[in-house]
Amino acid sequence: FAEHRYYGSSMPFGAASFTPANLSLLSVEQALADYAALLLALPAELGCRSARPSVDPSRPLCDTVLFGGSYGGMLAAWHRVRYPHLSLGAVASGAPVDFYDGVQSRFAAAVNRTFAVYGGKGSGCSSALQAALAAADAATPSQLVAAGVRPCDPMGGDAVERYAFYVRGAMASTAMLDYPYQSRFVGLLPPNPVRRACGDLLAPGEPLRRLHSAVLRLVNG
Repeated sequence: FAEHRYYGSSMPFGAASFTPANLSLLSVEQALADYAALLLALPAELGCRSARPSVDPSRPLCDTVLFGGSYGGMLAAWHRVRYPHLSLGAVASGAPVDFYDGVQSRFAAAVNRTFAVYGGKGSGCSSALQAALAAADAATPSQLVAAGVRPCDPMGGDAVERYAFYVRGAMASTAMLDYPYQSRFVGLLPPNPVRRACGDLLAPGEPLRRLHSAVLRLVNG
């Protein structure tokens, strides 16, 4: 497993890594270059040699296949585009490399279908989710506070937009992590988290408060 720069222990500037100036080096291009350097170092590290001719005879390569999921899958695919000579191939699982205009709607439809199918037979959870997300889009800061939102800092003028974006991501993550067993992939989640979230979304009360309860279930386990 190759750790991504600025994550885990891979801090290029130590405690100063997160200054605005130093964060300019946190990019996909830089990450791809890191992995290229790693692949070039493998022959000396592991003693492996490829039968394939190297572009540079002075720098032998190992026979390597790249693997990644989600963002890691995107990096694996992009690495084959940028550095095709350094690996034999890549397995890019769940890698939304074409996630641009027009594709988001298909992703949102898949999330809605997950809530409709796995939220409980005949529950109407997908409709409840859509109503709650619409309420988030139309909310005011005071309504967010009334729904239970507790920001660390005073809400700015973009608070509603930021919250609506955040809760959509949270519900999408719940759909993607809808395993039938407890998981810790993104914090502690119970089995069938979509069904649990639907319990919140279909409970009595205002849609915005119900939505926030479902978000807290993902965040707090």
